[in-house]
Amino acid sequence: MSVSFETLAQSLSSLQNKTTAIFFNPGQLELLTRKGVLPYNYIVSWGKLAEPQLLQIESFHNGLTICSITEEDYQHVQMVWETFGCSMIKKYSELYSKMDVFILFDVLENFRELCSTKYGLNCVRYMSVPRFSFDATLQKSQEVELDLTVDHNVPPSGIRGVVAQSIKLYAVSNNKDVPATFNASMPSNYLQYVDVNNVY
Repeated sequence: MSVSFETLAQSLSSLQNKTTAIFFNPGQLELLTRKGVLPYNYIVSWGKLAEPQLLQIESFHNGLTICSITEEDYQHVQMVWETFGCSMIKKYSELYSKMDVFILFDVLENFRELCSTKYGLNCVRYMSVPRFSFDATLQKSQEVELDLTVDHNVPPSGIRGVVAQSIKLYAVSNNKDVPATFNASMPSNYLQYVDVNNVY
């Protein structure tokens, strides 16, 4: 998805946090259903996790964005620390990680429900978004009669820039690792599906 984890977390309503709501009461849920803050640059060894007190705001400096957290974020960290009785940085870090997983799971489940309702497709059964998009397009275009492509050769003009694809409607492999369909008198032939991202 082309949005940040924080944006995804904020997009969920309290009714959409179904999984998270199983593990936490409503008061705790309100604190946890936003992207948390972790002192990534401070935690450089196992010993740091054993520290028994909440760190000062300066320790939450982010080397990636080269800035510190806001006073509001730090107040949130303090509330989480006190509400959940964190006794050391390790406990806070575990809670932080657990919440990231719960929120991400709720985001995925809501996206899954949306795809099921809108397209009748289960998004978790797809290896890539392009494949899902292709099937969703076909699902939505059932009212329109599509022409059958009979030319299986992709012309050179079909390959453009960074985005390139070659789709063959029918292919048969002759793979020695699949004994049920392997024919030793025929040349070996393998099928491969490649989905490459960030190629530029």
